Amino acid sequence: MKNMTQTIGQLLNWDFEVEGDLIIETKDGQVAYSEDATGYWERSERDDRGNQTYWEDSENRWCRYEYDSDDNRIKETTSDGFWAKWEYNSERDITLYEDSTGYWKQTTYADNKCRTEDSNGMWERMEYNSEGYETYYENSKGEVKDKLSFI
Repeated sequence: MKNMTQTIGQLLNWDFEVEGDLIIETKDGQVAYSEDATGYWERSERDDRGNQTYWEDSENRWCRYEYDSDDNRIKETTSDGFWAKWEYNSERDITLYEDSTGYWKQTTYADNKCRTEDSNGMWERMEYNSEGYETYYENSKGEVKDKLSFI
């Protein structure tokens, strides 16, 4: 967290009544900084591939993000101590999610089938046709949908 004694709006003598909210964008159109008339501001940083790597606001909250070489978000850490991690397969599907609350969700993919299971004992099973459309669904709550339900 960077300690700013003055906001960018104050430094620029920005007239919020005339100009509206102050928004500063990167060259590719991503918002890098925004500020409103109340003095609330947010800013973010991006890596050279455009992934958001850092976010903070005027209420002393922040979040850091990490990515793998395929630009998948693999870790998030926040100012309140929360963290989350993701793992992916070669098709960039999420195969594992876990966080600092102890929650996790694992997903397996094989032969046009997908199965998820989480730390709460919940599970789902889906089947897909060769075109990628879901043809069957069931879950641990006893809900079942066959291909006729999707037509």
